[in-house]
Amino acid sequence: MTSKLDGGCPFGFRIVGSCFEPRRLVDAAVAFSAYASCDERAEIDCEAYLSAFRFGDDFKARVDQWGRLDVKGFDGVCWSCWLWFDLDREDIGQALAEVRRLVAFIADRYGLDGDELLLFFSGSKGFHVGLPTSLWLPSASATFNTTARRLAEALAERAGVTIYDPKSGKRIDESVYDKVRLFRAPNSRHPKTGLHKRRLSFDELMGLSVDAIKRMAERPEAFDVPTLPPVNEQAATDWREAVHSVERATEAKAERRAAGMSSRL
Repeated sequence: MTSKLDGGCPFGFRIVGSCFEPRRLVDAAVAFSAYASCDERAEIDCEAYLSAFRFGDDFKARVDQWGRLDVKGFDGVCWSCWLWFDLDREDIGQALAEVRRLVAFIADRYGLDGDELLLFFSGSKGFHVGLPTSLWLPSASATFNTTARRLAEALAERAGVTIYDPKSGKRIDESVYDKVRLFRAPNSRHPKTGLHKRRLSFDELMGLSVDAIKRMAERPEAFDVPTLPPVNEQAATDWREAVHSVERATEAKAERRAAGMSSRL
């Protein structure tokens, strides 16, 4: 495993069009930067997705001779330079209130000014938050995505974003932590609303109304990817706790499986 800033996992996938379109292998950093800069090759007026996580050579090996990528069942090593949160509500005003609470909590806990985070209006009914993993320099691993989920859940709970939602049964979208989960690309256009996934500054997120944010999202806007902040001891501690939580859950699952097999003998 590696703890370098690239995680040793340079690859991702891209989808242009609906989520049923083919996955294409890409250099994850290059593809993300293309959408951030509104590069014409990114086709930002289209619906588009990038993988939420990044992968190594074992993922690249899943491309067939026609250039198609088979992601089904992939369970290898993954990594990301961003820990993503997806808050999506039927009432977008509620989503805005909750994402403000989450972002304010994270900024205070890790000593950030807010603009080290990547903050987006999704283009529909929610918001995306990217927390830089440079704050704790995690290693790539087969359980990275599961650990990311545990940390995201813990931070959301500490921020008070845990009230039960009777419609979805959750407050943060946990499916984004599936290893080969797709995630809407920055500046891409939402097929139903026609609005773009728009980057917001910390002040814009905290101060603008829903209507003002939607007006901003009527057009894409190029942005600079923030400089990654240095290690924060609290963030490193929180990640280690998430790692240990996943390890304990894995051990408990293995023990239950072994006990079940013994009872059948």
